Amino acid sequence: MAHQHRNTLSIDLRALKENFHKLEKLSSPSQVMPVLKANAYGLGAKEIAAELKESGAKIIAVADLNEALDLRDLDIDILILGDIIPEEIPLAIRNNFILPIGSLESAQLISEHAGERRVFCHLVIDSGMGRLGIPATQALDEFAEIAKLEKLHFDGVYTHFPVAYSDREFSLQQIEVFKDFLNQCPHTFKRIHIANSDGIHNIPEACQAPFNLVRTGLNLYGCFDLEGAQRVQLE
Repeated sequence: MAHQHRNTLSIDLRALKENFHKLEKLSSPSQVMPVLKANAYGLGAKEIAAELKESGAKIIAVADLNEALDLRDLDIDILILGDIIPEEIPLAIRNNFILPIGSLESAQLISEHAGERRVFCHLVIDSGMGRLGIPATQALDEFAEIAKLEKLHFDGVYTHFPVAYSDREFSLQQIEVFKDFLNQCPHTFKRIHIANSDGIHNIPEACQAPFNLVRTGLNLYGCFDLEGAQRVQLE
């Protein structure tokens, strides 16, 4: 006799949509980009992404190529946030995903595989996290070389807050470092983002110009970092 599972997970799509719209209002005038890492934290990225697209999301982000491939039929812009390894590049290009560029070397590899395609990319700047992107002190010089690669189209640029929930001063310094790059860079980026969920709640400056996009993951499901602020009530 088969035993029925006694544990179930029920997902309230109405609450998801309500949270998304609350975050839109809180982050205005910036748009909200849902980050659906790890199968939307196990909740089902395809279903979550479809609902968020219907709710008005124009772009979503994932951690890696496999996550992007699972969502490629949704007809929505998909940004891969994590590094692309060399063997993944051709498949990522064929599927028209937006790729992260965090070094001249990765830019050259992607350009070499582009063929006749124009590859949309987001430049990644390290403004203090110390893990991803071109160090801000080198970014202008390195991007000047990257920008010579004609197959790459830089739709956006971003950096990341590591401690927005606990260190406002450090996070504001990151904003200034990032703004310095933007002010000196001759390229105009369509999408500029620094705020994650913690940034939305603790660093409201990260939702204002020149920034026009914010990233959020756990907030969509009503979760917060308990150490930080909560500027809006989510379900």
